Amino acid sequence: MDDEDYEEKPLKEVGYRKPPKAHQFKPGQSGNLKGRPRKKKKVALPPGLAPLTADVILAEARRIVPVRDGAKVQDLDTLQALVRALNITGLKGNRRALVDAIKLARIAEEAAEKEWSALAESVLQYKLNWKEEFAHCRANRLPRPDPVPHPDDVVLDHVNRRIIYNGPQNAAEKAYWDRKLEHRDDLEWENDDFQSYARKEGRGVGHLWNTIELNKAIIKVIDGIYPDPKTRRAPGFNLQEWRRANGIQAQLAREGMRSFYPQRLREWLDTPQAA
Repeated sequence: MDDEDYEEKPLKEVGYRKPPKAHQFKPGQSGNLKGRPRKKKKVALPPGLAPLTADVILAEARRIVPVRDGAKVQDLDTLQALVRALNITGLKGNRRALVDAIKLARIAEEAAEKEWSALAESVLQYKLNWKEEFAHCRANRLPRPDPVPHPDDVVLDHVNRRIIYNGPQNAAEKAYWDRKLEHRDDLEWENDDFQSYARKEGRGVGHLWNTIELNKAIIKVIDGIYPDPKTRRAPGFNLQEWRRANGIQAQLAREGMRSFYPQRLREWLDTPQAA
């Protein structure tokens, strides 16, 4: 044998992306010996499970729980109690709770603003449509419709994000209001008639004066609960605040109709001849 047969052959370089030949893949052999893993099959939920789960979650979120607030114990729904607990924890200095509370408040505020904007837009469109309809009727000398709610009875309170209804909101309420206002007008007409007759007759008509006082009391109650269109459509009018201010509705609910009668009239009503 020649010495050259024993000459060492230079080793091939081994390193990054250059594995030893014994560990290299053979031609046609995949690098993933186990093959591509199978996709897991999605398990179909039983029909009705998702809505049922939502109902359970909402029921728990609305469940009333006692919450201590200082020396007092308040009954709050679970969701409100959780939000309060988060806010209190943040106020105590927990940075994460504080950040979460601010984030939730911002999300809620944005959602409320979006909802109010959509609602306000629909109300403005409602008022605009009726304004155009009224103008059309006036221009063509057509009978003017009386929609419910009347657009002039609907006020947008942007500060408090609420809709103020200063009149009936549906057909049933309108019919009830109309009956009350018609009854008021009938009593006014009756009082004018009774007063003219009583002044003419002079004596012996005390019962007519008592009836007039009774009618005046009823008119006062109606005027304090059901304002006429001119009153309730004045700028800045708020039906609920107006009722609270005059106190008629509260007094009626608390003391009844007799509390509006003068003492003399109440005594007359309690006598046998009045009955």
